[in-house]
Amino acid sequence: MSLAVKGMLGAVNWMTIWYRPRSDESPEQQRAMARRVAALQIGGISG
Repeated sequence: MSLAVKGMLGAVNWMTIWYRPRSDESPEQQRAMARRVAALQIGGISG
């Protein structure tokens, strides 16, 4: 398994530790954050 994939999976796993939904956060805001995190992850390994 490549080092990039291990780093990506580690970052995804840690999201359960650092992310806590706020009471004023809408489902759309949560989806937008998920899209941003996914884009960062994909951008990081694609170059």
